[in-house]
Amino acid sequence: MGFNQINEAFKHRLPSTEKLVLLCLAHFANTKTGQCWPSNNQVGHLTGLNPQTVSRAIGRLVRRGLITSRRRHNQSSVISLIER
Repeated sequence: MGFNQINEAFKHRLPSTEKLVLLCLAHFANTKTGQCWPSNNQVGHLTGLNPQTVSRAIGRLVRRGLITSRRRHNQSSVISLIER
């Protein structure tokens, strides 16, 4: 867990769903690389959100430039938090 990433996530003014997903991703993020690969089901379970809602929130976070997401074949995506 990266406390730095979590602190940075709190600084962004975002709708509640996006902030919750970003905080959850920050919780999973590697402290050195900022990368994580939780499934939408894992994030949904921890946040109480539907996995489809998680997927849409991740898409919005990508469009905002706060994360990148790279699909892996038959696995969860690799998500990288972008430092600002």
